[in-house]
Amino acid sequence: MSRKCSECGGAVPDNANFCPKCGASVRAENEPAEKGDAPQLVASMNKFNLIYLVALIAIVITAIYSYRYFIPVSQTKSSVKAEQIPAEQPPVLNQKRLNELQGRLKKNPHGITENVAMGNFYFDNSRFDEALLYYQDALKHDPNNADVIVDAGVCFFNLTNLDKAKEYFNKALQLNPNHPNALYNLGVIYAQSGDMEAMLNEWNKLIEVAPESGPAKTARQMIEQVKKNTPGK
Repeated sequence: MSRKCSECGGAVPDNANFCPKCGASVRAENEPAEKGDAPQLVASMNKFNLIYLVALIAIVITAIYSYRYFIPVSQTKSSVKAEQIPAEQPPVLNQKRLNELQGRLKKNPHGITENVAMGNFYFDNSRFDEALLYYQDALKHDPNNADVIVDAGVCFFNLTNLDKAKEYFNKALQLNPNHPNALYNLGVIYAQSGDMEAMLNEWNKLIEVAPESGPAKTARQMIEQVKKNTPGK
């Protein structure tokens, strides 16, 4: 069975969080905390917007020096921590929503939908280590779910484990070579490690296969920013 994407009208598998065609969020069952609850640390931003923000900071800061020279990863990691995991206490969890999700999981401990929903809940509350546990449990029973693999990779990214994040994004692309979010996020990993050429390869492919997707639009803006700050480009 499948649903229709509200953005492009494409078919979306029932267990997918994002449209495989345009990258738009289609989360329904696994929504974040209800409005009116404690505000998120980064207001109105979903998980992939968080990684977009890091890319913007990394590229704009480093591109002003030159196309070929990048700030070392040891310096960029501090920027990641500052944006992704502020030195403030975590947001207060929506206990009602948590109890609801835990109740569903108790009835079906190894359910893919239930574990992904728990993972999304903790992710939306910046509890990336806990979110990762549920995503990995879901992957034990659905190892070829590219969307969940990407979500797990973003968890590793937020925990500053770039090697593991890269591994997961590559794994998702082995299953779906045109996955918009995986292509974008892999480009971010290359940017963090200073490989601008590899970053551009991933993002140019993204723009080619999903030109109207959110990730492609952001990648296009970042590429333009790099060109503006690159002598002779």
